[in-house]
Amino acid sequence: MQFTLNKLVSELKQCSNKDASVEFDFGREPQRFCSWRGSYDLPAIIWWENRISMEPLKLSEFIKMCEETIWTEFTWYKWGEYIMSGSDRLWVCEQANYSGSLCICWISDKDYKIILHTEYCEY
Repeated sequence: MQFTLNKLVSELKQCSNKDASVEFDFGREPQRFCSWRGSYDLPAIIWWENRISMEPLKLSEFIKMCEETIWTEFTWYKWGEYIMSGSDRLWVCEQANYSGSLCICWISDKDYKIILHTEYCEY
């Protein structure tokens, strides 16, 4: 089942080690939120293909990023603004690239690492 931002925050808060690193199941780290290029009024978590972090993204930092995103106004890629709701379906894409209909469907807590598992979801 595709996660919403509220569902993601709820699942992340159940993880025990708040210093654990966070990454997608394809090895990249979440970077920030933006509008999804599949439908500009929906939220997405983006990642960069060539970005290598000096410090891994910690779970506590990612939870804070997610919580601060709810009810935040974003500018769409091509026009207008929208307010990101915690109940909107959440998508995953590469920066400045439509990466298809990739979404987060579950997470795994490996104590030292939190993995965001993705699948292709129907839009």
